[in-house]
Amino acid sequence: MSNEPLAGVNGSGFIRVEMVTVSVVVPARNAAATLGKTLESLLAQTFTGWEVLIVDDMSDDGTRMIAEEFDVADRRFTVLQ
Repeated sequence: MSNEPLAGVNGSGFIRVEMVTVSVVVPARNAAATLGKTLESLLAQTFTGWEVLIVDDMSDDGTRMIAEEFDVADRRFTVLQ
């Protein structure tokens, strides 16, 4: 688990900093059909002090590409292989 603070702007325009307190490990092998929905569900959480480690186990169906899209879009996602 990382202790790096995550900064975000709340509804009133103030910067809010949250520490990463939850690490979620998502193992994925040929999970292109379900990975996007899985990661979207994490983004929908009201609690934001989390990080996600997506472990791609040599997929050959586009799983890595989907995981990398989330990694680029949100720094709380990390792709491992």
